[in-house]
Amino acid sequence: MRKCRRLAVLLSLALILGAFAAGQEISLQFWGHLAAGEGSCLQISETEIRCQMAANSSGALGLEAVVTPETHEVSIEGWSLPPWVEFQPTSGNGATAATAYLEPPESAAGQTVLMVFTATTAFDVVAELVVQLEIVEDKPYEEVPGGEETDRGIEIETPFIPGISTFVLGDVQDCETRELLELASLTTQFVFPSGAEPPYELEQLEKVIVRAPGYLPHEITEFVPQTFSMLFITVTLLMPAETPICLEPIGEPSLEIVTPAGECVGNVTTIIHDPATPFRWEAEGPFLSYSIFVYGNPCGQYPP
Repeated sequence: MRKCRRLAVLLSLALILGAFAAGQEISLQFWGHLAAGEGSCLQISETEIRCQMAANSSGALGLEAVVTPETHEVSIEGWSLPPWVEFQPTSGNGATAATAYLEPPESAAGQTVLMVFTATTAFDVVAELVVQLEIVEDKPYEEVPGGEETDRGIEIETPFIPGISTFVLGDVQDCETRELLELASLTTQFVFPSGAEPPYELEQLEKVIVRAPGYLPHEITEFVPQTFSMLFITVTLLMPAETPICLEPIGEPSLEIVTPAGECVGNVTTIIHDPATPFRWEAEGPFLSYSIFVYGNPCGQYPP
């Protein structure tokens, strides 16, 4: 079977896969979007979206799959779902739709969960959507994409804080390469205490979170205001206490054997001759899940 894949963006994320099997061409489209509730989603790769919502809130993630020819059945399933996600698999001929109802509790605040949804049709044609859901504290916030490049670096207008003219974020770099990140990729979030309402006072600003696809969020909690006069106007700029800002790359996931070292099939398989032998694995990166398979004789050796 020969497969070809291409990406199409529709709402939050859409996948189109094609396959030729038994002389027949099959096209599978799969997409998802935040259908209801408060929150936001951003596409970060061809098969992954990042969504954010507050704890103690509710939302609905809509999923749809369409297969051509319509005579084929298509099904939607969910994997690695936390207990506060209500989801029922669905299936149908030609098309099907499903909804994941999200109700993160207060205890989930600060966590990021990874959910996997798949659409499957004839001849094992599968499309996958990975949803990275970040649960933030149930606090009011203002989110500003991008900004303006000036001689002071990136500046962000903050009309929701009348006490300051602009927030001077400065330069935002990659922590490893020290290269400047593209302005269009940045999102800056201003977080205020529970119960606060706009317009906010400068003293109510708890933290500023800077985000970019492929990087870990960076929190700023200490600020320095600068006030100066221009003719008859007083201007107050707010900037981080420490600059420049750098974001840590998420990096590619890795899995390595620590004890005992050995090769069998691939570089993450080991051979244990004594059942009492301890073994340990080390993993880095945003893994969705892991499994350990134990075989009596994986490499054809005797005794196993």
